[in-house]
Amino acid sequence: MKKNILRTLTIVFIFNLLTFCSSKKDCTIPDSLLWLTGQYADTSIQFFESWALMNDSILTGSGFQMEGSDTVFLEHLSIEKRDKQWQYIVKADSSETAFTLINAPGDTLVFENRQNEYPKRITYVRRANGGIDVSIDNPDEAGKKQVFRFKNVKP
Repeated sequence: MKKNILRTLTIVFIFNLLTFCSSKKDCTIPDSLLWLTGQYADTSIQFFESWALMNDSILTGSGFQMEGSDTVFLEHLSIEKRDKQWQYIVKADSSETAFTLINAPGDTLVFENRQNEYPKRITYVRRANGGIDVSIDNPDEAGKKQVFRFKNVKP
């Protein structure tokens, strides 16, 4: 099982390397976002996420969930500057949803899209041990929150 997970992470990482977009020189990823790069696992629910710096202006990533040796969920992610704002882009199936960074980047990154049905907010928090906590929620709706506690499996 671990070999399947590592193989899938490697395939996703290589896919991310091969499918990045070119970007403008004035949109350099700030150092305060670079801590996100790496490969992460929440083994309690078999959910995995990886992030890589594709060039000086785009972070690309992917998230997926395994059930046994099957991938049951897959999304492609990126953080890039659009319309002078940092955007967290989620591509799943044939749709794309953008969330805007609403705080100064640091150990916590908060992205929001109030127009999205669910989630309206995605929050990343860097833990001291190298892991990350990710929560997705609708701030105005109690009970609409999911938290992922990722361990860093490969920086």
